[in-house]
Amino acid sequence: MSKQENIHPLSEKDILKLLEQMPKVDAAIIYGSAFFKQSGVETGEKKSYDVMLLVSDPNAWHRQNYAINREDYSYLGRLFLIHNYLPKKVIKNPINQKISCIFKEQYNGNEIKFLIIETAMALHSAYTWDYISIPGRWHKEIKVVVNNLGESLDKALEFNRESAAKVSLIINSHDQISEEEFEETIANISYMKDVRMTTGSEDADKVKNIRDGSKRFLQLHYVNLPFIKKEDRYILNTSKQITTGELPTNMAQYIWSTPEKTRGQVVREYLEKRTEQDSVSLAIRCFCTTGPKKAAQVFIGKKIKALKSKLYKGEHYHVAFGRKNDLGKKTEPKGIKQLVKK
Repeated sequence: MSKQENIHPLSEKDILKLLEQMPKVDAAIIYGSAFFKQSGVETGEKKSYDVMLLVSDPNAWHRQNYAINREDYSYLGRLFLIHNYLPKKVIKNPINQKISCIFKEQYNGNEIKFLIIETAMALHSAYTWDYISIPGRWHKEIKVVVNNLGESLDKALEFNRESAAKVSLIINSHDQISEEEFEETIANISYMKDVRMTTGSEDADKVKNIRDGSKRFLQLHYVNLPFIKKEDRYILNTSKQITTGELPTNMAQYIWSTPEKTRGQVVREYLEKRTEQDSVSLAIRCFCTTGPKKAAQVFIGKKIKALKSKLYKGEHYHVAFGRKNDLGKKTEPKGIKQLVKK
């Protein structure tokens, strides 16, 4: 039997079954392209599934999980998460005490990345956007599969999405916005200067792929919000009716402290700074907790995936339109049969 035949797509039930073998969590949220279809993402290959776990005490949770699932931890992971050894430069950042990564290897032929976050920090970030990596993931299509927090999590998710819609209106300065532009801005909030994008370890069309693959979700949770005013297929820009005090608190404070620029410019500047800093912080933390070998595998895997996507799109673009390729040679349009055969 080939490796390909051993790969079985994971479902919500698989995750719930797996969580029974781990310490109790306050909430579990599935997200990412392995669970939710994105355009341009290939199917049938080994996937890395993303699961966010909210826990009240990350240190205690890791110690309990280590006693049950030692294979989840690399040498560095044991050093940092179990024995609480952190270099001074890392330990100075309080976020690094509250967020970490572990991997489940070869689960039904796939792997699962768990992002473990302190519950209080996660809920706080939804209202402040002081650490955009968490609320940014919640802007996209997700599903809460375990919720022991009740309304506190539901309200945080609701506020976070409403904030993303308001920010999209503020960033897009023109009077009318297409639904596609409105949705793409929301998907792009946490990617503006994300280190994964700037290093080329993510598909350059990642944001567009999320938008195109999540139309129903974006329509339901954003376009149909009561304060969104539509005219045909366009959204009327009502950002002037949005007060700065309605926005996440850290962003609002940043706007009030920078009166010399337009609000749209300040919001974009804030997001670019936060996404750059926070993505680097998360990458360092995941490196420390998963170890250099796994971190390198993840980075190389993402680079290969991004390159394959780029080559795939480039080939089909040239085939369809007969444009010049990278070597400057004219490519002629081919028929469907030729394309399929190739």
